[in-house]
Amino acid sequence: MFWILLGVIVGSTIAIAYFARRKWIAPWREMEQLVRQVGRGEQPRTFLIDGSQDARRVSVALENILTRQRELDREIGERATGQKAILSAMQDGLLVVDGQAPL
Repeated sequence: MFWILLGVIVGSTIAIAYFARRKWIAPWREMEQLVRQVGRGEQPRTFLIDGSQDARRVSVALENILTRQRELDREIGERATGQKAILSAMQDGLLVVDGQAPL
């Protein structure tokens, strides 16, 4: 009887440790990998990860951040290109003077 009880306790402990690792520890390792890829400017294969609801919410938020960052980079690039085009098209300087204002 003792060996059966001991086996049940050991089996339960192993099962609890397995599920705790799978639900709370492993997703954060995947999250760390996602953050590193985004930090290097790479597009991760997927933002979906297994595990707790908190880890899933963070991964979706990270995807939204990456999407927004790419939009901002694109807008900055467009503005810089437009400014370069305007400045390169100007051959002479332009001075605007108000005839009414005293010097």
